[in-house]
Amino acid sequence: MDGLRSAICMAIRHIGTGTYSSGSIYRYLIEKGCNEAEAHMAVDELVETKYIDDYKACRKILLLRTGRKQESKLYTSMRLQRAGIDERVIDEYISSLSNDDITCSDLLKAYAMSSNEEGATFADSFIKLAKSRGYSFETISLVINRNHNNE
Repeated sequence: MDGLRSAICMAIRHIGTGTYSSGSIYRYLIEKGCNEAEAHMAVDELVETKYIDDYKACRKILLLRTGRKQESKLYTSMRLQRAGIDERVIDEYISSLSNDDITCSDLLKAYAMSSNEEGATFADSFIKLAKSRGYSFETISLVINRNHNNE
């Protein structure tokens, strides 16, 4: 029990007034020498008392992932996994996101506003950008064609 209290205090000192995911605090405690059981119990207790909030951490991580920084659902999910967000929170958050064709369209609009390119050069550059953000070629083509038909 003393190890658990120590782990909780260590985590609270590390968190301070910041926002961290349960996974990142767990990794921190392991790096600082806590055993896995104590680290897991400490994180569980901090989640129960709302000191760690994966939903808030999720929103913080993705706050700036809009417009030109928009990503596909797959890449968003991978980003959240790397940040140590709980899988249940990731699943819930991902299911609330717009479909990839909508977010890819948002990316296209944001890219068009800041790009000086035109025609095929613009399309090629956008395709590279969208693929680097995890969008499938099928989704990218759909968005480009839809945008072209609306012009």
